[in-house]
Amino acid sequence: FSFKLSAQPALNRPPANNTDTTGARSAQIDSGRLDSLGTDSLRTDSTIKKSSTGLNSDIQYTAEDSIRFSIDGNTIYLFGKGRIAYEEMELDADYISIDQKNKLLFARGVNDKYNVYRGRPIFKQGSDSPVTADSLFFNFETKKANVYGTATSMDGGFIQGRKSKKNEYNEVSLLHGIYSTCNL
Repeated sequence: FSFKLSAQPALNRPPANNTDTTGARSAQIDSGRLDSLGTDSLRTDSTIKKSSTGLNSDIQYTAEDSIRFSIDGNTIYLFGKGRIAYEEMELDADYISIDQKNKLLFARGVNDKYNVYRGRPIFKQGSDSPVTADSLFFNFETKKANVYGTATSMDGGFIQGRKSKKNEYNEVSLLHGIYSTCNL
């Protein structure tokens, strides 16, 4: 699956998933309008109000397993090797949710059938080195992040922390942090 979410006004209803002749499911968000296999009589309904996501640029996202939308259309859920690209931020994780109304993103790994935690979020912002985490929250508007179970490398050393916060000035605060010259 591959989608592109525009910062254009979107319809205030969930996107319709269409089924093609091969049985594969697909949906597309294009400038706030939904594509369908036939003519959508609701498109001309004057009671449908448009709302803006308020984001500065497009969010590009993909998922290997599936992509689902909340009933109100404000939340997008990515399952199985989800990937997000927004401005200078990139994120890979097995579960990602995007709350367009509150401009928040949540990502985490998932337990496999052997109860092993896999698909941890890998977060990269700008020219910073990638950060592996257990879970994270990111605010698209403020560019701030709360990251839990952090692990990254920097200047030949390795940093781990139970919780870290990154502010808009590219400063990081760690709670219960460890710095080491060897990979723990």
